[in-house]
Amino acid sequence: MGLFVMRAVGIPVALDKTLWTRMDWGHNWGAVWQDGRFHSFAPGEQLPGEYLPVLNGRGNLRPAKVYRSHFGLCSVPGREEGADDGYATWLKSPLLEDVSPEYLERPVDVGVSTDRIREFVHASGRVYLCAYNYYRWEPIAMGCRTDAVCQFHRVGCDNIFIVADSPSGGRLRFLTAPFHADASGHVRKFIPRTDQTRAFTFPKRKRLLKRPYTLHYWDAESASFSPLEYDSTADSTQSYTNIPENALLWFTVPDRIVNQRVFYLENDSVITMDLIR
Repeated sequence: MGLFVMRAVGIPVALDKTLWTRMDWGHNWGAVWQDGRFHSFAPGEQLPGEYLPVLNGRGNLRPAKVYRSHFGLCSVPGREEGADDGYATWLKSPLLEDVSPEYLERPVDVGVSTDRIREFVHASGRVYLCAYNYYRWEPIAMGCRTDAVCQFHRVGCDNIFIVADSPSGGRLRFLTAPFHADASGHVRKFIPRTDQTRAFTFPKRKRLLKRPYTLHYWDAESASFSPLEYDSTADSTQSYTNIPENALLWFTVPDRIVNQRVFYLENDSVITMDLIR
């Protein structure tokens, strides 16, 4: 509504958007053209110049990719690479421009290899960088596969991703295990070692105490989350002794609620991506 009002009186504004990687769902905000460049703002909240510090100052709001929606056709890096695979995603809109460098302090290129030899006949070479968002892996960027290496440009890292393609055009096929890309773009894959397990006790959410929780780990072979049996449960905690080492984990209640985030264990700590690093 704020953008429509500004356009009605002749102020040039665009719509910027992201799909969150550190929490569920996504967000839209404004960008106003002044003195030869766009200035981000949030109508009714932050004035021009005030929104960028909000994104970079709060860990859960720091985006991995940002796109600008125009009225004219754009040329977006990655969109023209390889024949179209038929997969439907908002990232293919010809009106979108990748403006991630305007928002990210240190965007980097990410290269990651596929985990095992696959048959790439009928594959287009187009691949998707996905983040786990509200119970599914959602594409946040398009890239290109050359042989077994998938490449993505100008990404905000210190995030957990997975790479997929869509050989049939209707659904995603995962080409890698989930991985953490650090601030420099270095990749650590979460390939669980089921022959090496560890124990851990997880706290339950304050508003969801006394509920049954399920701990899942990402099974790289089945390319899906698999549940683990707990050893004991209490009103505020739930304990396990069978957690595979180097696994990506997901601790949930049966209800479909927001921000049941994926994470991993390091030493005696739960590592999530919603903190400032």
